[in-house]
Amino acid sequence: MAMTKIEFIYDHDCPNIQSARTNLIRALQEVGLPKKWTEWERNDPKAPDYVRGYGSPTILVNGKDINNYSPTDESNSCRVYVDKDGRMQGVPVVEFIVSAFNENSPQKSKGSIARLMALLPVIGAAVLPKLTCPACWPAYAAILGYFGISFVNYTHYLLPMTFAFVGLILFSLVFRASTRHGYIPFIVGFVASIALIIGKFSFDSEITMYVGLSILIASSIWNAWPTKNKDSNCPSCELVDSLNQKQEKKMTKRKIEIFSAGCAVCQETIDLVNKIACSSCELEILDMQDNQVARRAKDLGINSVPAVIVDGKLADCCAGKGVKESSLRALGIGTPA
Repeated sequence: MAMTKIEFIYDHDCPNIQSARTNLIRALQEVGLPKKWTEWERNDPKAPDYVRGYGSPTILVNGKDINNYSPTDESNSCRVYVDKDGRMQGVPVVEFIVSAFNENSPQKSKGSIARLMALLPVIGAAVLPKLTCPACWPAYAAILGYFGISFVNYTHYLLPMTFAFVGLILFSLVFRASTRHGYIPFIVGFVASIALIIGKFSFDSEITMYVGLSILIASSIWNAWPTKNKDSNCPSCELVDSLNQKQEKKMTKRKIEIFSAGCAVCQETIDLVNKIACSSCELEILDMQDNQVARRAKDLGINSVPAVIVDGKLADCCAGKGVKESSLRALGIGTPA
């Protein structure tokens, strides 16, 4: 039985090593795999070259990073992961590790091969000739006798055998169909099975039989074909996408800077911006009494205060005309990103 290859990559001074190992052990317990893996210290001369392309800590399952991270030439850095609530942390969550085990399990490919192997009896039953001509029996007996095989008239058993084998194929198409390509392969295979049986046993039409057999084979291959990672049946992909969207939403902020001298007019501008700002706005008040702030104001072309900068751009209303709500809204303040 093929084993799942697990590799743990780390830096000796990484503070997240123990927590990552703990989550790895929990994930192994959840999926029922033995608690065995290979550890690589990135700076160890005996470690393979590819481990230096990952940050610390990293977990590879059958050579694939659990977060689909692509290694760089040399990544001398700490890894950052996102938990279920969209928070950044230094260790992978157990759910990610479990999903990686399920997706990269050797049993997954074995199941596809087993479903295809179930086709062989159907193909054999389909191509076996019906021994309906007694005059042909001596010829069949002579041919089989040449190979040391006794002649048996299997015609009476051919139809139930075909039904049994076709039923096995249809069961493989419908069993857990929602986790692969849905029920369309089963429907196509069911229609093809009817064509195969009718063509062989009712119409004696080889064309109908072989067309049905070909479609049945095609539907089985379709059913066994691996699903894409972005498919709705990929739990880890859904989790990664959901967390990435949450993180992107958090990172998409409109930066608003208000240069203030602490006067009443400046406070009115601060109150106005606070009033119309939305969840996508990140507000910062800068005191012009600070020399660094004053120098930055000069670089930005600010000649009077209060002044509002939105994503590095001075609001038109702040060019000596006074702060206006319409000008601020034109720059996007109050509009979710």
